[in-house]
Amino acid sequence: IPPSVTAIGGSAFEDSSLTTIEIPASVISIGTSAFAGAGNLAELKFSETSSLVEIGNAAFYGTILQDVAIPASVKKIASAAFSGVTTVRTLTFATGSLLEVIEQSAFFNTALSQVTLPATLTTLGNSAFRNASSLNSVKFLGDAPSVGSNVFLGIASEPTLTYQEGASGFEGSSDFDAFNLVIARAIPAAEPPTSAPVYAGPQLDAMQSATAGLEVGFFGRRLGSVTSAYAGSFP
Repeated sequence: IPPSVTAIGGSAFEDSSLTTIEIPASVISIGTSAFAGAGNLAELKFSETSSLVEIGNAAFYGTILQDVAIPASVKKIASAAFSGVTTVRTLTFATGSLLEVIEQSAFFNTALSQVTLPATLTTLGNSAFRNASSLNSVKFLGDAPSVGSNVFLGIASEPTLTYQEGASGFEGSSDFDAFNLVIARAIPAAEPPTSAPVYAGPQLDAMQSATAGLEVGFFGRRLGSVTSAYAGSFP
């Protein structure tokens, strides 16, 4: 795709024979069914300086993608964007993600086992991760988003949901009844080590002298007591 392209239109590569695609930094949107039905498409790459904002409805439906890395600039993943891509194993969001919305069935019936959702996320649509039968770990980096119906229906049994200490909307919410809730508590920062005093000149001489005397006295008493103990144990 040429670096001057700003939008990939609806059905632009639908049912194509592509095996890999790289989306240039200039692209702002990927349209409805843009790559749908491209049954050989296994690799999706985005520019490190991506300006992509929206991934459209069913954009990658019917592909065989395995690893999906969403650029930080993306704010919306539309309905069924990756639905039915049963080969998807990993889903990651770039540091500093601006993602706000994951619409209904966006990751329906995928092979994900874990996912970490950005702090900016406000909406999870109906059935967003439904039937992702291997999904056993979900981590939220922010407050609980608005959650539609059946979002996590059909995922792995006894899954774990991890949220940050101080985050709201998780405890007591029926939206997360199926999960074992875990709070990710912040680790206190270690206190800096106390600087040792620095001695110089007469202070240093006095310190060395005092220390030497202490060492002689200590080892003298220590060795004496050990010797006495052994002397009393043997004839």
